[in-house]
Amino acid sequence: MLRTRLLAAATATVLALGFAVGGASPALATPPPPPPVPSGVTVLYDNGVTCNGSGYTKPAALDNLPEGGSGSFTPVAPDNWGTLAWNASTKTVTWTINAGWDVDICVKGGSVWPIAFIDTSAYTGVSYGHPQGLSHLGYRIISRPALEATAAIDLTDPTCESDQSLDEEGFDYTNSSYVIVDDGSEDGTFEVVFTADEGYEF
Repeated sequence: MLRTRLLAAATATVLALGFAVGGASPALATPPPPPPVPSGVTVLYDNGVTCNGSGYTKPAALDNLPEGGSGSFTPVAPDNWGTLAWNASTKTVTWTINAGWDVDICVKGGSVWPIAFIDTSAYTGVSYGHPQGLSHLGYRIISRPALEATAAIDLTDPTCESDQSLDEEGFDYTNSSYVIVDDGSEDGTFEVVFTADEGYEF
């Protein structure tokens, strides 16, 4: 009888401990998963990654965004692709991209999605809500519109002693170079070929 009582007491003790451990488990529950990642957005779950360290331009105006603040940034020529704006209170980033430009956006902040890269050409809309805070932003120019080149030739006036000829001093051209193929000395026709500089087009 004594042996039976001891076993019963030991069993009751183990069960009591089991309930105590079980009662503590809710405090160790995992946090809810982050919201689904939108199409066109790539997320890295690494708080040590930064926008500028990932190849994005991060000017001072887009760094250390004040908590609860808002503002906008417009780059100047030759990188005047548009405007990037933010509202830290709503954790929202919006952008306007000028015609002919392709620009990606980087958003850094928080621990749910530490950093997000937005392919604006694949993303639907012009506004992005970050799940948790805004630390800094960045942009990366993928492509830009070709810059303009111009070209125009000039001719001298004919006289009694001479025919028209090319007047190179009167050539008006920018961001281009030229080669005279036919100066008109043989048959009075002229041909000048202009070539736009790299990155420019007529």
